[in-house]
Amino acid sequence: MGKRKKILLSFVTIITILLFSTIRADAASGTITITSNKSQIVVGNTVTFTVKVNYSGGMVALQYNGSYNSSMLSLTKGTLAGAPVFGSSTKTQTYTYTFKAKQAGTASFSFSATGATWSGDQQINFATKSKSVKIITQKQLEDSYSKNNNLSSLGVTGATLSPSFSSSVTSYTVNLPPNTENINVTGKKADATASVSGLGNHAVEDGSNTIKVVVTAQNGATKTYTITAIVEELDPITVKDESGEEKTVVRKEKLLNSPNSTFTIATAKIGEEEVPALVNDVAKIVLIGLKDKDGKIELYIYDEKENTYKKYNQNTFKELILYIENKEVTNTDGTKEVTINENKINTYTIKDDEFYYFYAINLETGKENLYRYDEDENTVQRCSLSEDGEIVVPNNKDEIKIYQYIILGLFGFILLTYLIILIFLISKSKKKKKNNVVVVEDIDDNSQENMSDEEKEIIEEMEELPKEDKKKNEVTDEEKEQLIQESEDELSRINNSTTSETNEMVDSINELFNEKPTKKKNKEKKTKEKKEKVKKTSKKDKTA
Repeated sequence: MGKRKKILLSFVTIITILLFSTIRADAASGTITITSNKSQIVVGNTVTFTVKVNYSGGMVALQYNGSYNSSMLSLTKGTLAGAPVFGSSTKTQTYTYTFKAKQAGTASFSFSATGATWSGDQQINFATKSKSVKIITQKQLEDSYSKNNNLSSLGVTGATLSPSFSSSVTSYTVNLPPNTENINVTGKKADATASVSGLGNHAVEDGSNTIKVVVTAQNGATKTYTITAIVEELDPITVKDESGEEKTVVRKEKLLNSPNSTFTIATAKIGEEEVPALVNDVAKIVLIGLKDKDGKIELYIYDEKENTYKKYNQNTFKELILYIENKEVTNTDGTKEVTINENKINTYTIKDDEFYYFYAINLETGKENLYRYDEDENTVQRCSLSEDGEIVVPNNKDEIKIYQYIILGLFGFILLTYLIILIFLISKSKKKKKNNVVVVEDIDDNSQENMSDEEKEIIEEMEELPKEDKKKNEVTDEEKEQLIQESEDELSRINNSTTSETNEMVDSINELFNEKPTKKKNKEKKTKEKKEKVKKTSKKDKTA
């Protein structure tokens, strides 16, 4: 298929050449027009040329050619040469060419053509046309931008600016009548390439309102014109806050924003005038709005009896809503301003204590308490006060000492108990040994004569055992007193000893009393069993 097209194109070209070669000398004239979408472009950007070839009598064939500055432009779209043959009479033919700018300077594009009429074999002559475009760098473009960021006029509909407008003056004031809620700001820019923001309708409130009109030049430079629109109030109420600064009482309810859900809208009396207020019935706090000279509105606690205004500070700690009071705290070492939830609070500090203290009212309970703030965790905790009104600060070192004394006392009590039990066991052991001797002595000679050799041997062992044990285990009164005195001295020493010494002592006592039964205890048990056996034998003999 491609080969056929080439053959056909060649055939058409030959016919066109033959056609033009046989055209008579009396030629007709047509027109060529060239337009571009830009007259100036920056290096790296593109420009498009549009060519229109026109002959009102109609064209049957056309041969054209385009040319440009290849050192400054590069063709990205379009065919520069051609020789089309039209199937019927064509009056206008259009061609487009897109070029990319390579370097700064002036570049041109030219277009020439020759055509033929449908009838009469006339030649159509077209005058060659050219179109130029200026190419600049980015810096040249920015340097060419306008720097004009002035207004040629500025005003407020129905009001007069003070001072009178001048493009070099940027601050103006306008006074507006009471109950004005909207104004229209008008103005015009001095340069067509500049842009303006801030013109048009603006909502205003009682007192001072600031309106800004910003003009941006073509090169990006800005200039701000400021209008201070002052809406006069009907019978304004002027008061002084706790710092002595004069402020105006807000008299429109819609300008009061409740700080939290514990407050409800109400009214308060300032002199004989009623003004909107926010009230917390639980905490007995009344808030009114005060506006400064710049139009900034803040909430203040109003005391009707004292006629005072104290700035309202609120902080929320994990759903705990507190109003922080500037109340003095005793037994502190100084004060420090701390930022809590973006509010600056005056707090009190105590030496060797990392926390900050302040008074506050719980707006949910209405109770006033002293609170301790942990800056690291952003938490607060209610604190205790002594009878003298001083902060009770837990001392961890004192608490450790108290615990040590308790533990030492407990160990001393246990040790004393062990010593008493030990003395009791020694005394009881001695008594048992004496009883054993008496039982053996109570056996008469007649009974012994009737005993077997085995029974006599048992009695002899019983007689020997108390004698040996008595020598080993007998405790005199002096030894008892000495033992008791040593126990008391040891208890006193324990109370004055360190925790580590006490622990070692208790461990030693536990080891002593946790020993398994000795051979001596086993021997005593065996002896007791033999004694019981002798008693039974003696009773049998007496009965016989």
